[in-house]
Amino acid sequence: MHSLSSTLERVIEFPHRSVFLEDLIQGERAAIESYYQVVDKFIKTTHAPELKKISEEHWKTLQKLIDFAELEQQEFPLHSGPWGAWAKLVVGTAKLAGLIPALRVLREGEQYGWRLYVDALQSDLNSNLCFLIREQLIPQQELNILSLENMIASESH
Repeated sequence: MHSLSSTLERVIEFPHRSVFLEDLIQGERAAIESYYQVVDKFIKTTHAPELKKISEEHWKTLQKLIDFAELEQQEFPLHSGPWGAWAKLVVGTAKLAGLIPALRVLREGEQYGWRLYVDALQSDLNSNLCFLIREQLIPQQELNILSLENMIASESH
């Protein structure tokens, strides 16, 4: 039996790159902005509570990353940067097409975030941050992906 991590590793073909704490913080900010857009548009759907829950998990993750940056006396971005602008455009377009496309875009964002965390483990990051990523953040990304896949499946039937 394959784990979700090994399955994602084979399916998601993002190129490996060096990942820095700033990238992770911007990615979490972009995720929060993306979920806000979708929840705002589809607030009356049965999936709104689960989408809000995932968004709250991204807020918690963002705070952990910021706390870590402050502890290490590192500067960190206060905005989502270019990825946030891209996410806003893609999610905004998907919202116009309906709930399923919006959920698919969120899932793709979660998959990208998962890949970013996996790549971060190969980067030159503090061992405490790597522990947090490996033990908490990657498993949370996997839960988010499964939740979104379940939402998509329930809407497709």
